[in-house]
Amino acid sequence: MTAAVATQVNKLILHDGIQPKIQTTIMTETKPDVEAQTAPAAAASAPSPAAAPVSSGEYDEDAGKGLGIANFVLLLVAFILGWFVGVGGLIAFACEIAAIIITSTISCGCCCASNLKLNPKVKRWNDAVLVTICIMIVISIIAIIIFYSAGQVMTTGYVALYWINRILVILSIVFAGIFAFGRKSCGNA
Repeated sequence: MTAAVATQVNKLILHDGIQPKIQTTIMTETKPDVEAQTAPAAAASAPSPAAAPVSSGEYDEDAGKGLGIANFVLLLVAFILGWFVGVGGLIAFACEIAAIIITSTISCGCCCASNLKLNPKVKRWNDAVLVTICIMIVISIIAIIIFYSAGQVMTTGYVALYWINRILVILSIVFAGIFAFGRKSCGNA
């Protein structure tokens, strides 16, 4: 039966042999979609786990490591291809967009990162990657606007923004590397 609720009506029960009553039974099925289910009333009134103090033993040391490695590789490819004009620059920009998606997924804890038990000290490195990538993309867009508004001439403003962008890419690679590989060496786990 595919319906979530099945009702059985017209089942007559004689009560004390005098008056008939109708009994209705309702059967419910649990939904396989966890997000569609509602929490019981007792769980809804309990304090949230984020508010409760958590001991360091409850964090997963390898949480998000695979996503961090993917992020590191994407940023490294963006750095290498960012030196080339044309298709290389477009691929670098696409890698930066993919890296910002992965980083924001880890930061907000949605999608595939919803069950990560990240130590807050480790998560700060991911947040640092997110901030540097956001600044980097904003500077890239401003540099492109300056480049095309000046008639595709490399002005001083464009060159300065280009080198700031290169420095931010290096910083984001360092932060992503610490998030993926240097958790214990930096005293974060």
